[in-house]
Amino acid sequence: PEPEISQLALLFMGKGSGNYYKADTIPVNGKEISLEDLTTAMLEEVRKLYGVDLTTDSKLQEGLSLHLRGLLQRLRDRTQVDNVYLEELRWRFPLIYDMGVTASRKLHEILGIQLDPNEIGFLALHLGAAYTIHRKPSKYRAVVVFPSDQALATVVIEKIRRQFQDRMDVVAVLDAYEKKRVEDLNPDLILTTLPLDHGLNVPTVQLSVFYSQENESQIFQQLNRLDKNRQKDIFQHRIRELIKPEYFLETLDASDSEDVIRKMCQPLVKAGCIPPEYADAVLEREGYAPTSFAAGFALPHALNVTIRESAISVAHLDHPLQWGDHSVDFVLLLAIREEDRELLGIFFDWWIQIISDPLRFGLLKEKNGYAAFVQAILEEK
Repeated sequence: PEPEISQLALLFMGKGSGNYYKADTIPVNGKEISLEDLTTAMLEEVRKLYGVDLTTDSKLQEGLSLHLRGLLQRLRDRTQVDNVYLEELRWRFPLIYDMGVTASRKLHEILGIQLDPNEIGFLALHLGAAYTIHRKPSKYRAVVVFPSDQALATVVIEKIRRQFQDRMDVVAVLDAYEKKRVEDLNPDLILTTLPLDHGLNVPTVQLSVFYSQENESQIFQQLNRLDKNRQKDIFQHRIRELIKPEYFLETLDASDSEDVIRKMCQPLVKAGCIPPEYADAVLEREGYAPTSFAAGFALPHALNVTIRESAISVAHLDHPLQWGDHSVDFVLLLAIREEDRELLGIFFDWWIQIISDPLRFGLLKEKNGYAAFVQAILEEK
């Protein structure tokens, strides 16, 4: 249809498309709503809940504004669009999908419209693209040992700095390995053109003197391993605090998903971790998009509720229950306070690694008690 072609052209034009808008507002229920105010309100809600500030990203604002125009037109025309990335988003990037849920919740609050999971997924794609650019974890410290020609070393090191400037700082360049000096620099990574047997607990990548594509790949893989280990250390340190024996329900008899949520909240309310109304807030979040997955588990949680102490409640259901589109027999209910919100991203990243390993996930779902469950979570592949 001609309107869809025009909408596609505006998307391709990006920033320049603003010159072709008839107005920077949209008519909703007899009143004009500013697109800029609408997108800002959505991004501010994401900032408050997840600590991710995308409010100054003009490219994201423009993309969301264009998307909202098309979205509202689809709602007026009662047109449904399938999102081919929906299941991958929910499965592999649950935190980003949850940002989409948060944005859709704000739309519901302002405009009174409820989006289906496909439309929520489209919002999540916009937010996720911006999030991957803005997410800036602390950089790793690298020491380079390059005992060759200085001019060649300068070329190689500058190339490494350019390629990995977002993830790694080269804190020193040495023409010979000096154990005491390296220890004082406290690096996360050593890069060298010579074989080193240094005995330090620091990963080392041996480079070609001319620095090849293979070397680039080796550094990239090592940085990914450092990321994984960093998350693992934080996760393992906190998991026993989050999942206490009194929050672990080896068997839970429930009639439906609402009954599961209310029963799982009870020990957390009793411990003073969450307010009594938390269960209602979780059910509200489920109303936007169920948190169940095809693998037979659910990760219910609430949005924008004051939590006194972060905790995770775990339940093995006596019998599978229909939860959204999936049958579920294993549930983790999350209650993460604002001060610990970085744990949410770490938890989701680590959880994805666990459920991607059928053997480990199978051990989690076995009803062998609290100790066996925690061991299965912390156990390496």
